[in-house]
Formats: sequence, structure tokens, C-alpha cells
Amino acid sequence: MPFKKGHKINLGRKFPKSFGEKISRSKKGVKFTKNHIEALRKSRLGFKMPEETKKKISLALKGRPGRKWTAEERARPGRKWTKKSKEKMRKARLGKKHSEETKKKIGAANSREKHWNWKGDEVGYDALHRWVYKEKGRPVSCEHCGESKRLEWSNISGDYKRDARDYEALCVKCHHVKDGVYEKMWITRRKNVKRREDKSYKIR
Repeated sequence: MPFKKGHKINLGRKFPKSFGEKISRSKKGVKFTKNHIEALRKSRLGFKMPEETKKKISLALKGRPGRKWTAEERARPGRKWTKKSKEKMRKARLGKKHSEETKKKIGAANSREKHWNWKGDEVGYDALHRWVYKEKGRPVSCEHCGESKRLEWSNISGDYKRDARDYEALCVKCHHVKDGVYEKMWITRRKNVKRREDKSYKIR
């Protein structure tokens, strides 16, 4: 009898346990050829499972007991690969490189809030500046004097928020002037001079 879509001959039919064991024994040790694997790959290429099917599978698996761990597996905290397995995995990936499109997808899947170590506005000073460089790239010229060498991103508001618009490109000199670095240096130098002039001051 030829197969027709919509047949319900085997619907609800339960096969005996021995039937499944026979199939298992017959398939044990069988290895697919490269051509067979390639044909299987091409047959599934571009296929996307419908959301309805995904929900059905999820509901069918809910409440089903998982695989029972043996005493030996429970005794060790984590799985350790053998040297042979490691070598096989290394050879399988040898010479393979991700395409630029794949790299972008991986980056997008692990960026910002999706990354496990994302801290939002509670990020540190150095990490925040690295984020600004990643978002805006390297500055081209100083927005105050037009200098094109030794440039940095400077925070405008002083609040150090995670907002790329709150940073401007400045050369080191303009950045120091803006932050009052030279004034602080002179104040520190004057304090040191006064300390040396004071007779009670002792060098430690």
C-alpha cells in the first residue's frame, strides 16, 4: 500500500520493548558514510522548526525523568576529557576558521546585556573607557585645538555615564587643561616646597 499523507494506521500504536531492542541491536556499530552525512546535512539545510512544533516537543518532554547518574559520575565534580578525546577534538577543528558573518553573530549574541559579566552603569573607570573606544573607535582630531596626535576620549559631564554622546575627543594637553591636572601639579609642588622649608619637617 503506497504511503499517503494523513494516514493514521500507526496512530496510538505501541510497539513491544523487544521490538525496540531488536532495532537497537541492528543499528549498533553502523557508521554513516561521508556522502550519507552530506546528504543528511543538505536535507536539513535552512530548515526552521515552527514555533508550534517547538511548544509541542517542550510539553511532551515536561515531567519526563532524565538520565540517572551512576555513582562514579556523581563522585567526580566535572567531566574530564581523555587525551585521546582532546586530540580528536583538536584535529576536528584544525584549520577551520569562523567567517566574518559568524564572528559578528557570536559578538552580537554575547554583547551588552547578553554578556554574563555585563555591569551596566556600575562599571569601573578603565572598563568604561574601553567600552567608549569600542563604540566610537579611535578619535581622529582634538575637538578643541585640532591636534591629530596623542588623542583620548574625555568625559563631558563628569558623571561617567555609559553614554557614548557624553564623550569628546581631546589631545593630552587639552585633556589635562580641562581636568585641571597642571593646577593640581602646581598645588602639590607648592605644598612640597613649604614642607621642605618648614624646619620641623623630616624626610622619611
